[in-house]
Amino acid sequence: MRKLFSILFFAICTLTFAQAPQKTSYQAVIRNASNNLVTSSTVGMRISILQGSPVGTAVYVETQTPLTNANGLVSLEIGSGAVVSGSFSSINWASGPYYIKTETDPTGGTSYSIFGTSQLNSVPYALYSETANTANTVNSTGQNIYEVFGTGQIAVSNAMTSYNLIPGLSQVVNVPAGYKAYVSTDGGIQCTATGNAFSVVDVTLFVDGSPSSQAGSRRIVAANTTGLAQMITNWSMAKTYILSAGNHTFDVRVASAGGSSSVANVSSSSAPQLQGVLTVMLIKQ
Repeated sequence: MRKLFSILFFAICTLTFAQAPQKTSYQAVIRNASNNLVTSSTVGMRISILQGSPVGTAVYVETQTPLTNANGLVSLEIGSGAVVSGSFSSINWASGPYYIKTETDPTGGTSYSIFGTSQLNSVPYALYSETANTANTVNSTGQNIYEVFGTGQIAVSNAMTSYNLIPGLSQVVNVPAGYKAYVSTDGGIQCTATGNAFSVVDVTLFVDGSPSSQAGSRRIVAANTTGLAQMITNWSMAKTYILSAGNHTFDVRVASAGGSSSVANVSSSSAPQLQGVLTVMLIKQ
């Protein structure tokens, strides 16, 4: 009898904008039934896009054999594997919701024993936005969503008293007349020390170079104990803006709030637990 492993993985999906074929980047940390990381190993994966529910119809299925890194992390692009059925570029993202189902063989074969299903949230909307007549133009539904992800990490010490841009969390969006912008962001902050230590960081939404006031800033504390080191705390905020018609720059910046006993690492380009995201949704008023 084939031994079934428990579902022990964490995944994040991000959008890779490409013309043909479209692709979705996927990362997962692979652990076996003993909760041990599967490191520096080729694993076999079957990926399915399900429509409607976690047990819905598979509109696209492919297989891949990615290599885990020293931390057990695999990175791959869904849409570029060996197609089993369907066409990734033909998926109608407006007919969601959609779910991603992964089946993994930690030995590199096709005896899949690690299973998981999670809903795709931002990816379908971002792909759907690409079907608009022009980029950055609101489509006929009366709303569009633009999303960017962290492209690097910034270290915040007590000396960083002025705001600095979190790498990747900036975008210029054209806001048409009669529309408002709903802006949200979240991500992770890690205290880098190993003993009793803490980091205090201010994370703030900026619009056209100016910091937001009401509900547009968060003070985040990431703290360790002797038993729990390098803890991660998440920021999350959202705010609606009424702006003049035209191009506007939205970004997320960070600064030290003072008094930290440890440097804080903010966001990441690869660690899904830390990587920040900035989403701008245009809504017709």
